[in-house]
Amino acid sequence: MSTSRRSWQPSDDHGTLGRCLWALASTAGMGTVMAFVAFGSMRAGFGTREAGAEFGGSLGQAQATAPSVDDGVIDVPAEHPSLQAALDACRDGMTVRLARGVHAGGARVLARGVTIVGAGSGETSIRGGGNGPVLTVLGDRNATVSLRGLSISGGTGRMGAGLRAEGVRLQAEDVRIAGNEGGGAWLVAADARFSACAFEGNRTAGSGGAVLGDASELSFVSCRFEGNEAASLGGAVHGAGGSASFLACTFEGNATRSGAWGGAVFGRDASVRVDGSDFARNRAIEAGGAVCVLGGTAEVSGCTFEANTSETGRGLFARGAGLRVIGSRLCGSAETAVGGEWSGEGNTFDAACFGDCDQDGTPDAEAIARGWVTDRDGNGVPDSCDPDCNMNGIADGYEIAMGFSQDLNSNGTPDFCEIRAGLVRDDNHDWVPDEVQGVARSGGPANVAPASLGAAAPAGAADGASAEFTFGTEAWAMPAAPAIEPPASFDPSRWGPGIGARPMPGGGR
Repeated sequence: MSTSRRSWQPSDDHGTLGRCLWALASTAGMGTVMAFVAFGSMRAGFGTREAGAEFGGSLGQAQATAPSVDDGVIDVPAEHPSLQAALDACRDGMTVRLARGVHAGGARVLARGVTIVGAGSGETSIRGGGNGPVLTVLGDRNATVSLRGLSISGGTGRMGAGLRAEGVRLQAEDVRIAGNEGGGAWLVAADARFSACAFEGNRTAGSGGAVLGDASELSFVSCRFEGNEAASLGGAVHGAGGSASFLACTFEGNATRSGAWGGAVFGRDASVRVDGSDFARNRAIEAGGAVCVLGGTAEVSGCTFEANTSETGRGLFARGAGLRVIGSRLCGSAETAVGGEWSGEGNTFDAACFGDCDQDGTPDAEAIARGWVTDRDGNGVPDSCDPDCNMNGIADGYEIAMGFSQDLNSNGTPDFCEIRAGLVRDDNHDWVPDEVQGVARSGGPANVAPASLGAAAPAGAADGASAEFTFGTEAWAMPAAPAIEPPASFDPSRWGPGIGARPMPGGGR
């Protein structure tokens, strides 16, 4: 008996792939077909983008999806191994997304608008760049380059070791620029906006430890500048030409090293505006412990200046900038806190520097109580903050009270300092103020000191000798004036309390 079996044939419903598999099975066997299906599945999972692999009948469907090259985002290192490789593949308007971790620097963006975004300034870092910037952005202001959620660090070079941007519109948010040797950022003919950014520990042998702006429009909102240092001008920020504005920013511990101006901010022929910002413990050698502006325009409003130091203008110094200071709190008197040419209204000047005269962060009362500082005269102020006109390390008040210095006119300043500064007369050069001793002047009456002053050197007494001096009807035996020779060419206008034997500094450069 013979058995008849109908042979199955694929129809159009099975599609091209189904008919191909049937033909393969007819000639090579089902094992080969299964191997082909497995290989196709692997290829679909690992090698396709938004592509489906359809297998008819009982084989079902397999589909895998990967990011598309057309979605406008390039992931590093998932899609490209480095930041530079991703930038090279970018078209205008695309985004490079950096994974958490450290990415190699030395990258360049040329003439296109891109966004570089990380997982946060504490999570994603672009580091190092050889002997050049960590990140360089070149183009024109029609192209906007945005940086978000990343840090730029470890750069070395002469200028702009961290970030160099020239001729572009730059926007940065949550970006930390730190630890770059050669300056944090160098911005040339750029329109740069920084928001919630941090500039920390950047140093340069030139100007602008954190930011050097050249003919740029700079804006900083809620940014922090800490521990930046420049050898010349602007420990944190230097702006030449253009403009620089700061809103709700913090400047702390920035400094210039060798002769310079503007411990935190320096502006030359620029428009500088600072609102609601705090400056503390910034330092300049010559002028403007926190801010120095020469030329251009400048306005400071609602700011606080504490513990900033400089020879002239501990808080601010300006010349030719029409500086206006409004509604701000400044440590020291108006004469010491602001120098140069300025005007203002509604400001608070605290000579006691808000209860912390040495501005070390510890209230004076606490520092004295703990024995961290001395207060020999018991006036509640550390001796280091009390006047010390002869610079011998002893506060004038304590020195007078202990008899180490004479103060015959009882004004709290040692006579030696007053005479040297030309504040009182000493026509016979015996280092005793004429106003408290009987020095007969030609054509005028003798000056007579009150008896309550006690011992005073008589006029004309020879060195090492003693003489009688008459207060009213009572004769007093007193020692002669100390054997101190005045300077050979004494110019009172060039001397002053607190400078020892040094000439008074001039008015700056």
